[in-house]
Amino acid sequence: MCSPTVQQFPTGPGTRLCCLILTVVLFAQCAKATENLALVVNGDSWMSRSVANHYISLRQIPAGQVVQLTGLPDLERIDVAQFRRQILRPVLATLRQRQRLAQIDYLVYSSDLPYIIDATHDLGARKPPEAFIPIASVNGLTFLYQQVLRADVGYLTGSPNRYFRRLLPPVGEGPLPDHERKQWESALELINHRQWQRALIQIVQLIDRHPQNATLHFTRAGCQAQLDQFQLALGSLDKAIDFGWYDNRIAASHHALRPLHKVQGFQSRLRRMAQHPWPMQDSSGFRAANNWDEAGVASQRTGHRYLLSTVLATTSGRGNSLQEVVNYLQRSRNADGSFPMGTVYFPANSDPRSKVRENLYRPAVEALQTHQARGQVLPGVLPQNRRDIIGLSTGTAYFKWRQSGSAILAGAICEHFTSSGGILLEAAHQTPLTEFLRWGAAGSSGAVHEPYAIADKFPSPFVHVHYTRGCTLGEAYYQSVANPYQLLIVGDPLCRPWAQIPQFELNGLPADGQLQNQQEWWPASNPTTNGQTAIRDFTLYIDGYRRAVHPPGEPFRLDPESLADGYHQVTVVATADNQLASTGRRSYPVTVRSRGRQVELRCNRRSVRFDEQFQFELRAMGARSISLFHDFQRLETVNGAEGVVTLAAQRLGLGPVRLWAVARYDDNQSGRALSPPLLLTVRPPQAIPAPTPAPTGTEPGILLTVDPGRRHVVTYPLRHANWIDSLNLPEGARFTVEAYFDVTRQSLFQLQLQSNCQARLFLNHQVQPALESPSQIWGLAPVVLAPGTHRLVITGRVANRPRLRFRMGSAGTRSLDGKRFRHLRP
Repeated sequence: MCSPTVQQFPTGPGTRLCCLILTVVLFAQCAKATENLALVVNGDSWMSRSVANHYISLRQIPAGQVVQLTGLPDLERIDVAQFRRQILRPVLATLRQRQRLAQIDYLVYSSDLPYIIDATHDLGARKPPEAFIPIASVNGLTFLYQQVLRADVGYLTGSPNRYFRRLLPPVGEGPLPDHERKQWESALELINHRQWQRALIQIVQLIDRHPQNATLHFTRAGCQAQLDQFQLALGSLDKAIDFGWYDNRIAASHHALRPLHKVQGFQSRLRRMAQHPWPMQDSSGFRAANNWDEAGVASQRTGHRYLLSTVLATTSGRGNSLQEVVNYLQRSRNADGSFPMGTVYFPANSDPRSKVRENLYRPAVEALQTHQARGQVLPGVLPQNRRDIIGLSTGTAYFKWRQSGSAILAGAICEHFTSSGGILLEAAHQTPLTEFLRWGAAGSSGAVHEPYAIADKFPSPFVHVHYTRGCTLGEAYYQSVANPYQLLIVGDPLCRPWAQIPQFELNGLPADGQLQNQQEWWPASNPTTNGQTAIRDFTLYIDGYRRAVHPPGEPFRLDPESLADGYHQVTVVATADNQLASTGRRSYPVTVRSRGRQVELRCNRRSVRFDEQFQFELRAMGARSISLFHDFQRLETVNGAEGVVTLAAQRLGLGPVRLWAVARYDDNQSGRALSPPLLLTVRPPQAIPAPTPAPTGTEPGILLTVDPGRRHVVTYPLRHANWIDSLNLPEGARFTVEAYFDVTRQSLFQLQLQSNCQARLFLNHQVQPALESPSQIWGLAPVVLAPGTHRLVITGRVANRPRLRFRMGSAGTRSLDGKRFRHLRP
């Protein structure tokens, strides 16, 4: 961090950061079901599709809520105009066209989508405050989507997140009337100009009318301290404490009270403040349809709307491996409703990164205890030899988790306050957020640009309080970050270890799942398993589309003829009648035979390698055509009532994949039928063995050979695409890049190539055709490499302004460099 913490004077009596003491109103259909989540996938990336495949399988995301994008210019960074044009608007438009947008609360990104957004374009000629640099995260701008769509740069400064749960004013302190608020604002203006005596007169007048207002007494103490009236100032602090002033952080750090720092009795008053509880707005369930006012109150009238958003995984640069991603996503799913017996740890140390949030550690621990959760403040950077970590907030630039001897339990949120935790570019420094995920955390976060030690840009320690009260990971994060525009949040937003999940049964559904006549289904709560969890309403979804919302005791009625023939998924979601509106979900496969139509989808194999092919048989009597879909992406179409499709597995990505066949008929009213889903698995490609015997006589550096035989040995990292242009090579000349590298254990590697030089890549003489990329789009491919020394060769022809970037890695990716790569001596 290169700047001190930004400090604020209280904005007004009874308004503690503009917060009013009001009851949060929750509206129907507040849900955390998978039917309320949309998943965005980079269709040009096998890794993005692979991460999505696993998450779709784990969370049963409906096909209509998976949106694939193609043609994105980069995997890591774009500007805000591109973000609106190529990501945000197309995704929202697609969901609207599919009639899903109204039910979406979470907009979540798979890997290999740009996560750093340059918002300079929206500023125009305006200059933001120095500490609010216009570099944002993809999930931060998605959360603030309304302002971003309008190019309203208010999303960069202040506290634009009204869903943020604020600290409340001292107990009993109400807002000032409008005419007195003007006097208060006048007094603050005088304080800003250091006119202490004039400000004091106005504050005293307000105290005469509001003698029990703690904020006014606290402000009077600051004026008196600046006027060297130290004993009077201490007396004013006593009054403030008596009337509920609890924020020892402001008292200890505010400039107006600095003259008291060496006055006897000041420290004892700070300790008295620390004994007061820190009142926080109640945790609240989230619904994208709600409007949030300045006080953090939900309504259906006016206010700001948001979309909860995270990135499921980052796998380039300093990212995670696919296996690490699958591991923490599986653990997150399994943690739901498990009520883990663990401890939330708050390490405190001398690092300024730790000091910024330490004042909230004790209040967070006390708040955790009120809900039978354990919290502990301890010295250091990481908990040592603790095997029960269910949450962690620390402040440090660097850490080595392996050396701590500690274990992260499934479902944990672990994060650290530092400058570069969310900058996952390969050249960045400081320990990245992905290290917590590597060791099993469900979610972590970090800033994508220097945040200047502004606490409002990071989650407060109360993120763990909201989480342990039963909120989802996404809800807990956004209730604890006042300004999330720079915060990259990575992990499963639906994870909810402490949720009270309603249990119920659906009566009336045919046992064989065949829907032939008018249907009447009765959801019924299970009092034995629900305990004290009352159900407010039930929501019916068919194939992920919301059909109806009914109170308990009212049945769902369905005419099967309103559905296409074939397979459908019936899902009922129960919403708890409490402030968090936790949900329980039951899903049932059914078949409609109203018109006697049937679609068959068969495959010759249930599992193939990424470098192999599937063969599918499609049949639907009387159909005009039959299309094969991967989730909502059409893959192939055959004309007529039957046909055979051969499909390269690399089009699907790795992991579990869900395919469907949709037959279309000539009649316009009911012209389609659906097959049951076909669940297949795509395995990694066959391992490439290392050449034998291993080459000898190598030395550090990458060898570049240019016709007719000129050699260049490059020893610096080739992180920028124009490195080849800097060598002034003749246009049209053929070149070869050659490098040797070691693999210690068999692993799945990512290969990433971007070039305008007709580049081709070979590994041990095997060409990688998927990497013959155009100039702007990354070519991406997976390979499995066996242990040993491998030979990498890139060939091409020098273009006008040649560009060449290549990165590879197992956990994350790194560019070629002269340290890890070697060449043969001449």
